[in-house]
Formats: sequence, C-alpha cells, structure tokens
Amino acid sequence: MQIISFVILILIVLAIVSIIAAYYLDKPFSKFEPRGKHIVITGGSSGLGFSIAKLLVQQGANVTIIARRLDLLEQAKTQLEKHADLSKTKILTLSADVSKHQNIAAAISLAESEIGQSVDYIFTCAGYSRPGLFLDIEPFEFENGMKINYLGTVNAIRVSEFICWVIRRQSNP
Repeated sequence: MQIISFVILILIVLAIVSIIAAYYLDKPFSKFEPRGKHIVITGGSSGLGFSIAKLLVQQGANVTIIARRLDLLEQAKTQLEKHADLSKTKILTLSADVSKHQNIAAAISLAESEIGQSVDYIFTCAGYSRPGLFLDIEPFEFENGMKINYLGTVNAIRVSEFICWVIRRQSNP
C-alpha cells in the first residue's frame, strides 16, 4: 500500500510541476526569453517533455528533443512543426538512452552541431516507473528507475555546456 501512495504522490508532484511550468512558459517574463535559444529536452517525445517543447517552439526556441523511441520522436516532431514558425525555429529529434553517459554526450554534441549553437537551457524530463506492489517489483526495475530518473538527469546536465553557462552567469551577474 505504501508504494501505491508513493506513486500517487509522485504523480501529484509531476502534475503540479507541469502546471507551474506551463504557467511560466506561457507567460513571457524578463529572465526567461526562449526565442532563438537552443533548448534540449530529454524525454521530449511525450508527456511533460513534449508539453514543454510545444510551448518553447511556439515562443521561437530552437528545440532538440531526445528520447529512446524513434516512432514517438517522429510523431512529436510532426506535432511540434505544426506549432512552430519553421523559418525561424529549428526542431531536432535524436534517439539516445540518457542512462548511458556516452549516449547522451554524443546526442548533445550532435545537437549542438546540427542546430549550430551550444545548449542554452536543458529540461530533463526523461523518466521511468514500474507501477506495482513493492514486493512484486523485481530489483532490476528499481535499478532501471534510478538509472533513467537520476543518472539520466546527471548525465544530461554534466555533458552539456549548460552547466558551464550557469557557473559563468553566477560568477558574472
């Protein structure tokens, strides 16, 4: 019963984060102007990542979405193109496993090359869960969750120039 409560809590938190992200991305404010910026979204082919990508392309951002499934990536790109001014906005889709450092490093390097600019912002939305009762879930399922949910975020941020940009920005306000 505790695992079900935990899963429900996680879903509620994700819903709240989605609402907050949608609110702030839909309203322009001085500190975040995505127009012309290169924004990478892991897990961008569906769910929260796709919703963020849609808002960003509507505001003129160059968006790279990274996910594992090519079929979902192509569907997402087709949908995003309907909401973007393609004369000013670039949309790139790449397949990579964020839990593997080498895969995400190669994807982000390729994204920077294809888009023609380094990453300005990164949204790490790739996630994995295996719902069920705690004792019914195999140990490898917990490991998969940690690899994708935690290490996927760490890997994506570490290999992007985004972290360098944050450090430079804090040093020179």
